[in-house]
Amino acid sequence: MGNHLVTVTAVFDIHGNAVIADEFFPESDLPAQAKVELVRPDGSTLYAIAEFGTPLVNRHPYIPPSRGCSVLGLSKAQVPIGTEIHLAPETH
Repeated sequence: MGNHLVTVTAVFDIHGNAVIADEFFPESDLPAQAKVELVRPDGSTLYAIAEFGTPLVNRHPYIPPSRGCSVLGLSKAQVPIGTEIHLAPETH
């Protein structure tokens, strides 16, 4: 497993992608896209491409900028609550 990014607590289907909408990643050295490893609550793992970008929700003006996460090509059902998202080992 690579660096842990987030544990999913809420996920939505938007344009055919699973979007992690309640966790935001501070502006950092994360790339725009990266291969990630998903470790689901049942212990199964899945690799996918995640895209880190501007969140799709309104932010309070005093909260520092951050980026949300979309897991490309996977549905909400494939990324259940409790899934851990890690950078894939070859990414970092």
